[in-house]
Amino acid sequence: MESNKERAEDLIWLFCGVAILSAIALIAPVKWPRSSRWLGVTVLVLGAITPGAGGYIAYAGGRIRHREFRNEPPPKEVRQSTAGAVAPSAQPATSVSTAVVKINIESLKYSSGTIQIATGQTVEWVNSDLTPHTVTSNSGGELNSGAIEVGATWSHTFNHPGTFRYYCTFHRDMKGSIIVK
Repeated sequence: MESNKERAEDLIWLFCGVAILSAIALIAPVKWPRSSRWLGVTVLVLGAITPGAGGYIAYAGGRIRHREFRNEPPPKEVRQSTAGAVAPSAQPATSVSTAVVKINIESLKYSSGTIQIATGQTVEWVNSDLTPHTVTSNSGGELNSGAIEVGATWSHTFNHPGTFRYYCTFHRDMKGSIIVK
């Protein structure tokens, strides 16, 4: 998202320049009639460039896609990425499966800011928002969901005690933490 913002800030002058030149092209021919042709051609050329500049800015948004711009339905589930993820340790066959703790993602917030669970429990994040989100460790290892598309889920089993703080890489103000005892 930062590169998207930087590109927009770098190219804002183009859009402002075309708007100003268009206004001049409307007014100037009244006083200087011969200027209308070259001003009109210049406005048309620059106007044709602006959609490309807008695409260049939007392309930096990457995988951030809003529901209203999507032609295909979102995937039903996003599998846990193996890159940088810690492999879960095997549990003995005699262990009793514990309930899954669900965290709902909605209105650019994780439903529970901080939760406490037992070692071996699984947390499932459900994206009920209008845009993709991530669950990413602050420290950079334990949690790495990748993009969780709208309507999809991602889960992780915590096999070691500790405090695991996380955030959404698309929306840096979204934060949460899991305390594993």
